[in-house]
Amino acid sequence: MKTIKLNTYNMKKSLSNLLKERFLYRLQDEFEFEYCDNPDFLFVGDQNKNFDYLNKNSVLIFFSIENMHPDFELYDYCIGYNSDLFFGDRFCFYLPAFGEIYNLLPEDLKFKQLTREEAYNILQNKDLFCDFTYNHDNVMRSRQHYLNLLNTYKDVTIGGRLYNPNISNFKKSYNYSDKLELQKRCKFSIVVESCEYSGGLVTEKIFHAILSNTIPIYYGEKDVAKYINPKRFIDAKKYDDDELLELIKTVDNNDMLYLDYLCQPPLVDEDFFSKNQERLICFLRNIFSQKPENAFRKPYNEFTSGWYKTKLIKADHLYNAGVCKTTRHLIKLIFTKIKRKIGSLIRRKHPKNYGYIDH
Repeated sequence: MKTIKLNTYNMKKSLSNLLKERFLYRLQDEFEFEYCDNPDFLFVGDQNKNFDYLNKNSVLIFFSIENMHPDFELYDYCIGYNSDLFFGDRFCFYLPAFGEIYNLLPEDLKFKQLTREEAYNILQNKDLFCDFTYNHDNVMRSRQHYLNLLNTYKDVTIGGRLYNPNISNFKKSYNYSDKLELQKRCKFSIVVESCEYSGGLVTEKIFHAILSNTIPIYYGEKDVAKYINPKRFIDAKKYDDDELLELIKTVDNNDMLYLDYLCQPPLVDEDFFSKNQERLICFLRNIFSQKPENAFRKPYNEFTSGWYKTKLIKADHLYNAGVCKTTRHLIKLIFTKIKRKIGSLIRRKHPKNYGYIDH
């Protein structure tokens, strides 16, 4: 069995555990994984507190479940969520929502289409109108916008700490199981992505809502209908506020129409999650099957490697320096540029004193 020396760097513990327990675990019959300080293969996350890994002689594999686009000048291989991106064997399309809900899925990794009777029984047990479960707002403040909009019709139940006076601001996170238990009681869920457009990132939020048998009121990625049946959710982008509110009122007050939504097949491709996982497994198998010296892919020359490393490391020094050191550094840069400019003007004014003639 081939031994693979690897490690993770700048990666959250939860993501590192996901990598080990859900993906590398699937390859343990083919490879023996040895974690060490000088690995041949290094998985790099998005927690860039420093860039020491750029100076390691390792095959670099970028892996993040956040809205981060890969940089192929820095990494040999990248795992990302843009389904339209193709880069030979260097890129693997992987929708990270799987990583957030894998422990909530049944063993066959399929979402269930409800019968009319099942949907009716579910509806009878719903005692809340809509949930809003977030710990922070997004840049566009669209989460707050849709919360305020729906509150003009009926009270929305707030589950996370965002805009929730009953939850301490110091609470770090909420439990996904608790979130789903709340959503199961609701007819609707406000599902607003962190980014209006990310280039393909559909997060776990809409999948959570569907697993909880609510109707998601979705605002976010325009390509969400690639994965979720558009008849199974309400796409807020298609309506102005008045139209959206009227539609929600209509569905809320018409049980037959509500059941029409609930009984739709949730996924465009019911095997999506298993295919999503298997694609990543095959991607990793291809990387590990090569000798480390043959697995390098990123450009390795004086310009690309040196320029990128220097730029990032300087940025890192500033990031970690604090306000005083950063301010002194910026002032020094300004005075250096002023000094060079003055020197250039003096040389041009008195060229003979500097051994050349300005033509």
